[in-house]
Amino acid sequence: MTGAVILAAGLSSRMGMCKSLLPLGSRQMIYITAQRLLEGGADTLTVVTGNQSHAVQQALAGLPARFVYNDAYTETDMFVSVCLGLRAEMESDQILILPADVPMFSPQLIDGLLEKMRNEGVQAVWPSVHGKNGHPLLLRADAVPAVLQYRGEKGLKGALSQLLTAQYAAEDEGCLLDADTVQDYQKIVVYRGSCPPTEAEIQMLHQHFASNDRIRAHCEAVERKSMELADQVKHVKLDRALLSAAARLHDAARVRPHHAAVIAQALLEMGYSKTAEIVSTHMELLPSQMGTLSEATILYLADKMVQGTASVTLEERFGAAAKKYQGNDRACQAAAMRYQAAKSIWNRIYEVS
Repeated sequence: MTGAVILAAGLSSRMGMCKSLLPLGSRQMIYITAQRLLEGGADTLTVVTGNQSHAVQQALAGLPARFVYNDAYTETDMFVSVCLGLRAEMESDQILILPADVPMFSPQLIDGLLEKMRNEGVQAVWPSVHGKNGHPLLLRADAVPAVLQYRGEKGLKGALSQLLTAQYAAEDEGCLLDADTVQDYQKIVVYRGSCPPTEAEIQMLHQHFASNDRIRAHCEAVERKSMELADQVKHVKLDRALLSAAARLHDAARVRPHHAAVIAQALLEMGYSKTAEIVSTHMELLPSQMGTLSEATILYLADKMVQGTASVTLEERFGAAAKKYQGNDRACQAAAMRYQAAKSIWNRIYEVS
C-alpha cells in the first residue's frame, strides 16, 4: 500500500500568502497536488495542516484526505510536519512526501519512483531532473523509524543522509517547480498552460460533458490518426503529448452547441491554455493557420480523415459532403473551404507542391 503526505502547515513567509491555497485555473494548488498523488497510485492521503487549516481542509473537499494538525507550525520547521505525517501513515508500505506547492509533477512519475525502489532495494528515492532533486520523495516503510528518531541537523535532508537512497532520473520538469515566491508561482501558471491535462482529467471532462461511447471512440480514432500524421511531419517539432490530449478531448462536449468553444473554455478554466487553443480550431481554422503545420492543424486534418472510427481520405469525406449538401450552395461552399484547408495541410505534411 502506498501512502502520501502533503505538507501544508507552513506560514509561506516568502510568498506573503498561503501557497497551498493559490489558484491554478479553477482549483487551488493543494487540490491539484492531492489529485495527482491519487491519480499516480496513492492509496491513502494525509495532509499536515497549520496555517489556515480550515481553508486547506475546505480546499480538499471531496477528496479522500485525512488531516493532522501541527499546533507548533509557527515555531517549528517542515521536518516536524514530516514526522507528524509519517506517524499517520505507519500502515503504508511506502510513503510519498511533498510540499503542497508542487502541483505539476506528472502522476506517471510515481511509477518510476516505485520501480526504482523495487529494482535497487533502496530506502528512499528522489526524482532528479538534470541532476537537480525534485518532488515527491518516496520513503520505504522500514526507513520511517530512523527518520522519526533523527535529532541531528538539516531536518529531513539530514535524516535521509543515514539511509540507502537513490535518484530516479526523470524528464518531468514539473517536479522541480514550487511556489516559494510570486515569480515561482507565475512560472507554475505558465508551465501548466503549456502542459496537457492528465489522464484522470481527460476522463473527468468526458464525464462532465456526458460524452457517450460513440463520441469517445471517435476521439480515440482521431487521436490515432493524429499520431499517424505526426509521424510523417518533417522539420517541425510537434508536442505529441499536447496533440494526443487535444485529440482525445476535441469532441468531448459534442452534445453541446458550439462544442469546440465549450471544451476549449473548460480547458482554459482548468489552466490548460495550449490544449484549449488546439481544440478550439478543430472545426474551423484561423486564416493564419492555413497550410501550416502545428498541433492544431494536425488535429484539424485528422478530424477530417476520420468518420466515426473509420479512416477515410479527404476525397471520400468531402465527396460525401458534396452529395449531402447538393442544392445548398452555402453548405457546399463551406465544405469546399474546409476541404481546401485540410488539403493544404496534407500537402505540407507530404511535401506536395
